[in-house]
Amino acid sequence: MPGQLRRGYSIHVGVGHTTCRDPGGYAYSLGALRSVPQVARDMADIAKRTGYQSLGLLITPPLGTIEDAIAAQSESAQADYGSGRLRRATKENFFAAVDVAIRQIGQDDQLLITFAGHGAQQVHLTDPPKTETGWVFEDDHCWDSEIETKLNTAARNARILIISESCHSGSLTAAGDVPDNTSRLVVEERFNPSIIQIGAAYDSELAHIVNDEFVFTTCLKSVWASGSFQGGHAAFADKIRLQMRDRFGASGDGKHWQEPRYLATGPAEDTLRAFEQSTPFLLYDRF
Repeated sequence: MPGQLRRGYSIHVGVGHTTCRDPGGYAYSLGALRSVPQVARDMADIAKRTGYQSLGLLITPPLGTIEDAIAAQSESAQADYGSGRLRRATKENFFAAVDVAIRQIGQDDQLLITFAGHGAQQVHLTDPPKTETGWVFEDDHCWDSEIETKLNTAARNARILIISESCHSGSLTAAGDVPDNTSRLVVEERFNPSIIQIGAAYDSELAHIVNDEFVFTTCLKSVWASGSFQGGHAAFADKIRLQMRDRFGASGDGKHWQEPRYLATGPAEDTLRAFEQSTPFLLYDRF
């Protein structure tokens, strides 16, 4: 029998165009991501079907205006957007939505954050060198240290699930302190919430698009199978990884050019493992 229903809130971000430049000078705007709005909508649909209350759908389309993005939706979606929850994918709007969520969630409640867009990486020439990763919003970068600081204001043992369709998305809440070869479950007493993140690629990797479809999101939706997936978060990530290999293969040198990164961090092992063993997106535990 299912366990007690938790409260769930969700925030979905899709950044198809940005005015930012990465630390190396690359103009992200040259790489407009046409499929990003659809990824954000797909993740919002999963959240709606599983009972989350949406606190924000933040979309910056690759071309045109935010009104164009609304007009392209179904009548029901347009009605939802009429509530004012559709906003531009700026860093300020994202943090404002997170602040609302954090005021709402308590112990064992769940926040779902999904991001689709460019990822960023920069190296600080300290001793030893330190690498930061992050998200690129319409107007600004949001680095892992900023994400961690914001989310760490949540209640003790609240649950936060992050799905990131972006490059360099392996340790978005670890402030660059968790290398790619680290264990997938890390107990960190400095954390308040339990956080599970499934990133499209390791910190050292790029996320890829094939025939206008994001490789990671395509496989995620296939494994999720409209809610028929049964298993925990780690098993979910593993199945996505295997399907990415089977469907999209390897690079010319035989190496798999993109692997999803699963990482669970939290203040206590028992509550973190309970979160890890629950079914992704569901707001109750299957027994």
